[in-house]
Amino acid sequence: MEAPFPAPGRTISVRNFLPGAGIEVIELCRPSDSRLEHVDFECLFSSLSLRLLLRVFASLLLERRVIFTAEKLSTLSQCCHAGGGSVELPVEEVLVVDLGNSRFLRQVDDEDSILPHKLQSALEQVLERRRQLACETGEGPGDTASLSVVVSEAFVRFFVEVREAFRKAVSSKSLRRFLEVFMETQMFAGFLQERELRRQALRGLFEVRAQEYLDSLPGSEHRGVNKFLKGLGSKMKFLSKK
Repeated sequence: MEAPFPAPGRTISVRNFLPGAGIEVIELCRPSDSRLEHVDFECLFSSLSLRLLLRVFASLLLERRVIFTAEKLSTLSQCCHAGGGSVELPVEEVLVVDLGNSRFLRQVDDEDSILPHKLQSALEQVLERRRQLACETGEGPGDTASLSVVVSEAFVRFFVEVREAFRKAVSSKSLRRFLEVFMETQMFAGFLQERELRRQALRGLFEVRAQEYLDSLPGSEHRGVNKFLKGLGSKMKFLSKK
């Protein structure tokens, strides 16, 4: 039987008639957290340097076309899965990435200046420490699930910081330049649409993290990298107690 797709965090009951068994009721719950924590992000880190990976991330944010190449099909499929699981399909400018040799075969040449400087530096530092942070939340440095949590939390934190910059109309030139371009993307339009739909539903991961961010701000706010690292560090400690 058909049933409407549930809102994030909501549960629906589906009644199904089974010949000889009668009516079966199945409950389906849509998670409020839509992150793909089962995705192995480590394949991207092992194939690309962190600096190149952040350039790929920046290109995807601007909805540029990103093409991965690799000699091994397994490497190609894993990296495509990890890199494309949470972004819209890019449409115009092209970035060609050689996964086997950790290099770009074709680029626009502005990839290193797309992200706001302080947030890029903070994100880079957190990702460099991903194994250490994963040890604090999981069973060890090789725990893929914990590594995925750390990576996804780092990128969620990045977007929380961007949202706060948008809310405050900050004076940083690099942030303002990034926001001006990012606000024109399909991803930002989808973000606004989802916020409207969530008004009648449970809060999702982003709303929870954004509220935690606001609640953690002291009278004199921390700045830049230190604020980013402190916020993510507190989140890792919280997750390790769950």
